[in-house]
Amino acid sequence: MFVVALGYVTAQPYFPKRVLKKWVIEDLRRTKVLAVAVSEISSSIWNHRLTPEGKHELFVKLLSAIKSEVEGITGDHQGIYFNVALLLLDDRDESLNVVCRANHDRPLTSYRKTDLLVSDVLSTGEALYVADCQFSDKPYRAIFAIPLVFGPEHSKMFVSGVVSIDSSERNHFDGLEDEIETKTLPYISMLKLVITTDEALKLGKWRQNGQKR
Repeated sequence: MFVVALGYVTAQPYFPKRVLKKWVIEDLRRTKVLAVAVSEISSSIWNHRLTPEGKHELFVKLLSAIKSEVEGITGDHQGIYFNVALLLLDDRDESLNVVCRANHDRPLTSYRKTDLLVSDVLSTGEALYVADCQFSDKPYRAIFAIPLVFGPEHSKMFVSGVVSIDSSERNHFDGLEDEIETKTLPYISMLKLVITTDEALKLGKWRQNGQKR
């Protein structure tokens, strides 16, 4: 018995790791989020209406799914603060508006585009990783920003906003940049679809009102 036990303990680190039940549940939840988003967008198109409340609810679900995905990628470190925010560009005054957060511990607000590190993605159209940053009024120390790229428009890509993934641990996403971009792509694409649907429905309603006049 002792020999068998010793052999098991020695070999155990080399056995395939069991998938934690928590992450199985999270995988199913994230899959459901995408399915629900597709269903609700389809319903909105059919009914020619996406309410502000419905749009915000979709944003919350998709940002929460991104947060869950990144927590899984980084190993679910205990005590690490994560948040995911959606910032959309307002062309009228060159500001970035925080329209939704996965966590509700910080308020929605507006920033001048030039005041934010993540604003660089608006001009490059590429993801940005700031591994070590210091803010006196914010709880995070590492930022991974993913642009919402639309286009091509007049042979140029148009970036309407950014998804900011924030961690309270410096260098938290080191070596994980490609994996984060790949695994969050379905949610980023769905966020873009929600935005596009909302704008298209608003434009269609405006045109209908114009024709009636």
